[in-house]
Amino acid sequence: MAHVIAKHAGYNVVEMNASDDRSPGAFQTHIEAATQMKSVLGANEKPNCLVIDEIDGAPLASINVLLSITNRKAGMAESEVQPSGAKSKGRSGLLLRPIICICNDLYVPALRLLKQQAFLLHFPSTLQSRLVQRLHQIAILQGMKADIGALTTLCEKTDNDIRSCINTLQFLYSRGKKELNVRTVQIATVGLKDQNKGLFSIWQEIFQLPRVRRKNLGTDPSLPASLLLGGAEDEFGRGAGQTAVSSSTQQFHRILHLSVSSGEYEKLSQGLYDNFLNMKVKDSSLDSVCLALEWLGFSDLLGRAILCSQSFQLM
Repeated sequence: MAHVIAKHAGYNVVEMNASDDRSPGAFQTHIEAATQMKSVLGANEKPNCLVIDEIDGAPLASINVLLSITNRKAGMAESEVQPSGAKSKGRSGLLLRPIICICNDLYVPALRLLKQQAFLLHFPSTLQSRLVQRLHQIAILQGMKADIGALTTLCEKTDNDIRSCINTLQFLYSRGKKELNVRTVQIATVGLKDQNKGLFSIWQEIFQLPRVRRKNLGTDPSLPASLLLGGAEDEFGRGAGQTAVSSSTQQFHRILHLSVSSGEYEKLSQGLYDNFLNMKVKDSSLDSVCLALEWLGFSDLLGRAILCSQSFQLM
């Protein structure tokens, strides 16, 4: 979207990844080259618009370099007198080129000063109905048969992530799948690497029952393939049998998938210990509370063994 907006505004888009160029020197070189220079030999004489992707992955030193460039005043470009008496013309000047920064986590500590000077735009998730419609148009243009139900299942499986949906369709099409059905989407395990949630979202998944909605077997990417395939012969489900999976099993594997993808095991366990007693459970004997304490204690013992004896195979 940043590329589309910049091109419509009449700019030549120059993109850089802040996570790749983490050193302040390389960061400053890329920014100055994009904001102070332009092509003189090519046919494209449009001014540059710098798009910095994954700015939340840049260190604080690189963010300070960006702020120092954006905060330049016109007076800084005037001539300065050196101790030897010679005049040296300052090369710094007022920034006249737009810079678009893209991030996934807006609350990274390194972005605190940058947020105070930037114009913030929040982009919510795409509506599932619109995404399904656009994916259907793409499938038709590429010569792939895909029904609305299969595309809806794909959107649910990827949490309406546009890139994951398109990459999944492209992968399946390249593997010879000219027709997309619900079964193929259910057992597909591609397009899910970027799915993760924060700790608060995981705690909410654990402590709150999921909303009752239409049951689509296999839309949960955390379900193991053995539960979905039921003796399938290949990854596309040819010759596979149907196996019933209870809602509690789906919920368990979903929470397990989210917990593993977060990577914050100690914080996750600490949050469970601090909040599980606030839950209203229909258990007069408190057996569920005792069972939860046993598992939390076992998790603490595993964490201690991992740190003390360096037994990382227990993770």
